[in-house]
Amino acid sequence: MKLKHLAILLPLTLLLSSCGWNVKELFIRTAPVEKQVLIQVRPKPITMNGVQWYVVTYDQSKSIDHPYNDRFRAFLKDLETRQGAVVWYAITPKDYGNMGLNFEEMRRYIRQQNLVIVYYEEALRQQEKKTVKKD
Repeated sequence: MKLKHLAILLPLTLLLSSCGWNVKELFIRTAPVEKQVLIQVRPKPITMNGVQWYVVTYDQSKSIDHPYNDRFRAFLKDLETRQGAVVWYAITPKDYGNMGLNFEEMRRYIRQQNLVIVYYEEALRQQEKKTVKKD
């Protein structure tokens, strides 16, 4: 029984005491490091899709053959008395889709520009904090 305890204790003591041999002192040195602000990549430029606009005017002297002609004429007459000349702006469905893509492209560009601005503002705040601490 004692031999069994000795067989367990001897490797255990060697294992635990080996960490205490040849301990070297650890020296920690700190030095201020000046960090440069990284230059951010510019956002990809805006690529706009073409949109063709059509301007349509109404000539009341010519007749319009349409089932809703009376209501349409009444609407145009009312609009003309309130606003003056009546002008319609029209685009095709494809141009309407292009206009939506253009708006989305502008939103992307503005978001990326805002991220760049926030990055540089944060970098300036960090530099100001460092200069205040040194003084």
